Amino acid sequence: MANYSYQDLAKMIDHSLLHPTMTDAELEAGCRLAAEYKVASVCIKPYFVARAVELLHGSGVLVGAVIGFPHGNSCTESKRYETELACRDGAAEIDMVINIGKALSGDWGYVQRDIQAVCDEAHRHGAKVKVIFENDYLTMGGAGLSSDDFKRKLCELCERAGADWVKTS
Repeated sequence: MANYSYQDLAKMIDHSLLHPTMTDAELEAGCRLAAEYKVASVCIKPYFVARAVELLHGSGVLVGAVIGFPHGNSCTESKRYETELACRDGAAEIDMVINIGKALSGDWGYVQRDIQAVCDEAHRHGAKVKVIFENDYLTMGGAGLSSDDFKRKLCELCERAGADWVKTS
């Protein structure tokens, strides 16, 4: 087992500030807490990216934004534009949710194009992309595939589309 320092562990934490009822004051407090503990990043609602960047300037804490959150049902162009705006506001990471219904339907071309549009836009701005599957909805598999094969297929699509990471929670 590796011995990790406090700093090593803190830089593995993505502090999520996404609850729908969080007020601006609570989001600001969450950003201050992230700066105090020097975590890797905060994951914030898109409208709050610019303020989070301002609050975290010089702290070493990156700002990420969710796109198509929480269910991935926004159209591709909306996700791409939301990514553009978040990156313009200073987001260094983009967490996008796949279109779960399209994936369960086996519309692999749509799913890959959706992911690629966000990846291309984020990468154009120097941001990284994490693709979120929301596995709670995928326990029975889909599109004629078992749960594990379905998730493997999604990982392959993410890789082809240029995603930097996949989140399977």
